[in-house]
Amino acid sequence: MAEHGARIEEPLEEQVRRGDPDRFAAVMIAPEPMRGALVTLYAFNLEIARTPWRVSEPQIGAIRLRWWLDALGEIYDGKPVRAHELTTPLAALIHAFPPGTAPPRALFESLVEARARDLDPTPISDGEELDAYLEATSGSLTRLAAWLLTRGEENPAQAAAARDAGYAFGAANLLRATPELATRGRMMLAPQPDPDEAPPSQASHEIS
Repeated sequence: MAEHGARIEEPLEEQVRRGDPDRFAAVMIAPEPMRGALVTLYAFNLEIARTPWRVSEPQIGAIRLRWWLDALGEIYDGKPVRAHELTTPLAALIHAFPPGTAPPRALFESLVEARARDLDPTPISDGEELDAYLEATSGSLTRLAAWLLTRGEENPAQAAAARDAGYAFGAANLLRATPELATRGRMMLAPQPDPDEAPPSQASHEIS
């Protein structure tokens, strides 16, 4: 997609290959002209997703996420691009589309804003919160990828399918990461009660 995305930058391609091998495999079977834009998108997602885990204080992570929201705003508003290895290819990806057909700004912002939840050490215990988190992170990312692949001509059914596929992929990744996060003292998901286990009051009554 030379006319709708940045050329594949080797450092970014390597980052995605090592940091997100499943999506990298998907990039490699996408039409060749589309690969540069997809690599840029997935490298951006890696940068955002890793931010909360690279900082020592939540406030620092919040500042970095705010930096990216501001950088996105400047790109969409046509202002000078900030200095970062990702901002130039990201701006090229967004500005390659004709006016009014660029990837939705709200989806990019959703990716960033949702990662603020990762700065909170409290596990997600509510199903609605989990749904919102997965839809805003992996769901938004997959919708952006679909937007690139359809050159901004996706229909509502395609958008819904991309969101649902992203949700499922995000849920699988979250479950897969749970053991490693536990070794770091973090739990993204609160333990759920065993439905076969009797409540404490009932168990004590039965034992007695």
